[in-house]
Amino acid sequence: RSQWKIFKKVSKSIMTNPLIVMTLLGILGNLLFHSSMPSIIHEFMKTLGSAFSGSALFMLGLRMVNQSGAQSKGLKSHLLTFLLIMIKSLVLPLVTREIVSQMNSGNSTDALSNYGFLYGTIPTAPSVFVYASSYNLEPELFAGAITASTFLAAPLMYISAKMMMIKNINPAEYIDQIDLFLLDVSVIGVIAAIWVIFVLAITKRGYTMPHQMTLVLTSFQGIACIG
Repeated sequence: RSQWKIFKKVSKSIMTNPLIVMTLLGILGNLLFHSSMPSIIHEFMKTLGSAFSGSALFMLGLRMVNQSGAQSKGLKSHLLTFLLIMIKSLVLPLVTREIVSQMNSGNSTDALSNYGFLYGTIPTAPSVFVYASSYNLEPELFAGAITASTFLAAPLMYISAKMMMIKNINPAEYIDQIDLFLLDVSVIGVIAAIWVIFVLAITKRGYTMPHQMTLVLTSFQGIACIG
């Protein structure tokens, strides 16, 4: 009897979940309209879909501001967040690439394995945070992990895409491609250095140790990027 109650509770939670219900309705609509939805309904659904991403990211940022619950848990919470980010951003792409490589898809194995690696670097979807908030499963922890993973995924995806492009480039063009890559990295480095110097100057922390060393190192790093 208890197992039946658990089954009913889980089934009810699944069938009343908006993400699952709307996905099933989308499949049903695709069958009813024969893969050609009327323009009025399509534009309306497209607007709703765009609103979901913005609302989820806004909710994620709002939760990041109020981090009293996560801060009270101390080092353990931050360590767990760091481990989640490392596993998602670094371990998952490697595991995905190796799994695709072991499947041995013929001539396209190399391309598919590279795609698997790049796919693994994609940041976590905001819908994960929506799930965590709906079921109250450590929303503060998920908010921090997803936000940090999103910021880390941008340079990781860029570097991964650049490295994959090297195999399709003529060896004679390597120097030009490396120069372009160094230019992009230098621009980002200069912007980051200016921002750090600006923050240290506004907060007046750059006048005290050890922030003076940080200020000097950041200044030389910015000069190196310009050079």
